[in-house]
Amino acid sequence: MPVLLPSTGPPERYRSGTSIRGKTRVSHQARKRLKSLIHMGTMSAIQVKGDLQEYYLRKIGEGKHTMLVLNAVRNNGAARAADPPGLCRCSSG
Repeated sequence: MPVLLPSTGPPERYRSGTSIRGKTRVSHQARKRLKSLIHMGTMSAIQVKGDLQEYYLRKIGEGKHTMLVLNAVRNNGAARAADPPGLCRCSSG
């Protein structure tokens, strides 16, 4: 069964009113501290040699936007944290 990580909340867009072209901001209901910790962990992961750095550099080399690649690395890191290597999910019998 997959492990669900707490939601940090997507950026909120202005959808009504007179100034709908305002900058998107992180919702006040989001877990900003958690979001910043995940971001800093991602930034550290792409500076250390390994799979995540290779992935990041490959995607940037393909011309992908930086934040798009960082989001993908964040999701990859979250998936790795939820499913650590060496954890046997088989039934012992």
